[in-house]
Amino acid sequence: MKTLRNFFYYLLLTLLVSCDSYSNKGFSEKEIVFYSKADEIMLSGTLTLPDNKDKVPAVVLIHGSGPHNRDLEFGDHKLFKDLAEYLSGKGIAVLRYDKRGVGKSKGQFIAYDLDNYKNDGIAGVEYLKTIDMVDRSKIGAIGLSEGGIVVPMMANSCNDINFAVLLGSPGVWGKDFFYASQLAMTKAAGFNQSDINEMTNIFDKFWPLLVKERLNSDEEYQLKSLLKTLWNYIDLESKIDLGYIDSNVEFWFNNFRSEKVRSFYNYDPKKILSQLKCPILALNGDKDVQAVSTVNLTAIQNALENGTCKDFITLELKNHNHIFQICKTGKVSEYKYIKGTMSDESLSLIEKWIKTTTKTE
Repeated sequence: MKTLRNFFYYLLLTLLVSCDSYSNKGFSEKEIVFYSKADEIMLSGTLTLPDNKDKVPAVVLIHGSGPHNRDLEFGDHKLFKDLAEYLSGKGIAVLRYDKRGVGKSKGQFIAYDLDNYKNDGIAGVEYLKTIDMVDRSKIGAIGLSEGGIVVPMMANSCNDINFAVLLGSPGVWGKDFFYASQLAMTKAAGFNQSDINEMTNIFDKFWPLLVKERLNSDEEYQLKSLLKTLWNYIDLESKIDLGYIDSNVEFWFNNFRSEKVRSFYNYDPKKILSQLKCPILALNGDKDVQAVSTVNLTAIQNALENGTCKDFITLELKNHNHIFQICKTGKVSEYKYIKGTMSDESLSLIEKWIKTTTKTE
């Protein structure tokens, strides 16, 4: 029944999208600072506000993994800047900010530092509550990729989050997430079934070493060798965009083996997803090779169906990649060649859902 409901909801929003073109007029923006009180960290960001003076809904944008600035840049694309300007042009206030240790924000960037990123996001919500034109009963959060883990953590810790949007978000624990991504990138690169089988065998040897608490010298050498071999099963341009492992294996080894990253491997999103109570919109692209839709979106829906959330929609967008561009292959290397950033379809779906959920005209 819920799958059928999702289908009809998608049809309704698609009709609305076709009648509503993108415009970045009707908003203003200003640079702001706010404080993550849990760690006394000053964060720097940009607040975009609609031109109208009525009370409006508001969202805070939560980054994916990596040392991203407030605009969440992929090459020439500025995903969060475009999303913020679109939503504010449609009557929704948006806060986006530099991750701690990035851009003008203070503190230290640490990969997969989920608890601190949760605290920073909640600090953003607290800041939005101080803005006169923001309706405090209509504040939400939007998370992309890793941000789709952080946002549920925020929502379960902060009663002021009234809705949440999860974009290309993990829905399964580390091994399944990373294997699905590696498999998708290998297929997108055009490898044959024999190569895919060999990649799978390598991954099965790689994973136990990756998650092991301590490695002896032989195991460390083996893991580095497997890491370099796995990297051969993606296309050349994606290697360039993601970073060569062959020439910088020590960096990647230390990164993948850091305490915070290893804790992520054992993180299972299903528990926290099942505890959510606020309305949820979860979107994935069917060509996403980083958070594979058939694995992650399905798991998100199952967790929500079997949990406490009573109002949720999960939708897979056709021919969309991890950053919600309309694409051909979904490969990471393709992002920079696509003219637009987030598609009009995905932007308008988010906007319409927020307004429907918050009962905003």
